[in-house]
Amino acid sequence: MYKISYVAASGASMGGYSSLRFLTYLPQEYVGAAVASCPALWFRPWVQIGSDLISNKVATGFFNEKFVKLMHGTADDTVPVQVSRDLTAAVPDTNGWQLVEVAGGGHAEYFAKFDYANYSYPYDEQYGQSPIVSNIWPQIHAWEAAHSALTNTYR
Repeated sequence: MYKISYVAASGASMGGYSSLRFLTYLPQEYVGAAVASCPALWFRPWVQIGSDLISNKVATGFFNEKFVKLMHGTADDTVPVQVSRDLTAAVPDTNGWQLVEVAGGGHAEYFAKFDYANYSYPYDEQYGQSPIVSNIWPQIHAWEAAHSALTNTYR
């Protein structure tokens, strides 16, 4: 049997949508962290139900006190930055929730730095670090320290 303190999920584009959607399936006490770049909410008709569910969960406080970081390029021509702005505006308690707007940025992953020139197995992407977004690991560790009742349940 696994003893889980909390669940974290991340992704870009449909992965950003999926990470938020996945967390809505969990009981609130197990939701910990979400890191999403340009989440494809309301992107296509087939994500409308899930997008509406995510919006409802956000508006009713499901993600309150959780670590949520959305990163979105202001020049994203695939998923408009307004999607993340609207979702952030619906958050009743922004303690832990942050929208990072990447000025002039397009539709991209903003939470990992890839060494494309030397990209081979084992892949050496540096998750949580990128030239655009500051290292998020200290931010996650600070969130964990501030929520020790949740994160130290099984440690």
